[in-house]
Amino acid sequence: MRKFTILLLLVFLAVPMLPQSKRLVLLEEFTNTGCGPCARFAPILDSLLFVRLGDVVSIKYHFNYPDPDDQFFLQDKDNLTTRANHYKITGVPSVFIDGTEEGQSPKALSDAIDKYMDMPEKMNMTLTSTNTDNNLKVNVEFTPDENISSSDLALFVIVLEEEIKLDKPSPNGEYHYYNMCRKILPNGNGQKLDSNLEKGKTYKYDFNWEISGFFNEKELGLIAFIQDQTTNEVLHTVYSPRNAETPEAAKVILVQDTPDKVCTPVFYSKIMFRNTGSNTITKANINVMVNGSTQTTPWEGNLKYLETTTINTEDFTDFELSDTENNNVKIWISDINGTNSESEKYEMSFSNSARVENTAQLSIFTDKKPEETTWKLYNSAGDLVDEGGPYSEPRHLYQEMLNIEKDDCYQIVFFDEGKDGICGEHGNGYFKLEQIKTDGKKKMIIQDDYDSESFIIQFKMVNATKSIESKEYSEAIISFDKNNNIIAKGITKDVKIEIFDITGCPVMTKIIPTDGIYKVNNLLKGIYIMQYQIGEETHNIKIRINHY
Repeated sequence: MRKFTILLLLVFLAVPMLPQSKRLVLLEEFTNTGCGPCARFAPILDSLLFVRLGDVVSIKYHFNYPDPDDQFFLQDKDNLTTRANHYKITGVPSVFIDGTEEGQSPKALSDAIDKYMDMPEKMNMTLTSTNTDNNLKVNVEFTPDENISSSDLALFVIVLEEEIKLDKPSPNGEYHYYNMCRKILPNGNGQKLDSNLEKGKTYKYDFNWEISGFFNEKELGLIAFIQDQTTNEVLHTVYSPRNAETPEAAKVILVQDTPDKVCTPVFYSKIMFRNTGSNTITKANINVMVNGSTQTTPWEGNLKYLETTTINTEDFTDFELSDTENNNVKIWISDINGTNSESEKYEMSFSNSARVENTAQLSIFTDKKPEETTWKLYNSAGDLVDEGGPYSEPRHLYQEMLNIEKDDCYQIVFFDEGKDGICGEHGNGYFKLEQIKTDGKKKMIIQDDYDSESFIIQFKMVNATKSIESKEYSEAIISFDKNNNIIAKGITKDVKIEIFDITGCPVMTKIIPTDGIYKVNNLLKGIYIMQYQIGEETHNIKIRINHY
């Protein structure tokens, strides 16, 4: 364990308690450095706590199992064991909110926090501290708002190290820890209180501790709470956070409501950031960088230490999409209060829409209610360019070439009249979007299903096969027009043409004698390859049959 330098004659007053205009909820977690599930759970819990600081504060107690040599447990093992025995801990991770064990999903935890925030307050409490030559002195005062009677009330003061980064990972792989319990004062059973607390009377308690075992003493924070040891009800909690290290500082803690997949350059977001400096933030710049291009938005407000605010950024379109699948994003706060201070960069990414080259084929495997399934294809201007369904045959594979003639961003909107999609109660249908190249080879782009009334997929068409008109292919001796006619020009002898479907199978052979127009009959709507040879040269033309 690292050792810190003892600072002589240093006296500081702890940062004032987190401003409370609502009930502050207490979350207690029991964990261990040898616990694999704890390592997987920690980022989930920490993310929730970052966002909801001000609603909830947390304490992480280290247990003696599965790793009895857990260095954080050994720091205060007798008191930590007493606290774990109080809750009858048999395994980790275990989470308690205001004394009640709760589920560990983000939703269950968030819902529990909301529930306990609505509980009525029973008292007012203040928490102050001083540190002289590493001798921590803590004062707690509280005044009940009503008469409180209980034979087993106890006051606890928890000394936290709010952030720890180890040089090497613990046995379970964790190396970054938050809100670690370093000492329970006065001990694991807490300070026993009077059985009858009188309304309006102020009670005062003092605690002392010679600080030891900290990785970084600047990370010292305090939590005080009163608990009924019989019912486990937590009556009141207060929090005195670590000192802010700099006057101007901020941290981006959450970025939400960002695009999932985009076809054209656009990024938008909802950004939450926290004031982590001692000075109130009244102005700053919000910076969003996508693939190296930056958009800056001025912000003004009144944000005190540890308070958060959320802003919605304007649509950012002045950047180029990445040639790879992901677009890289960096978000940070700069020019805090007009200074050159700025936050660390929050990094994330978002994806480009699927990319289809040449020709797109849509396959639909219907459910038992095919008559309920339809779809529409729209371009970026919102124009309807193709549609399909309803279908007639259940549990059948339908395949259709999409009527796309130019490069653009497209979306397919699937509809289900029964409102349960193609994988609902009527069977496991699915759809598939494939790319078909000129050599007939297929590449699966998207395969999925849906169980809702509608469902949308987006993709970008590149090098789209176009309907071929003679004027577009004036250099060709034989061409094909939009009316399904073969146009022969300058032919001096018979030429055999062969037409293949997109998979390479021959579907028609014709002999073209001389100049003229020849109708192609009996070919279904779709994309084909027309091949002919004149002299030593073989010509291949992609053609589209526009109607039956």
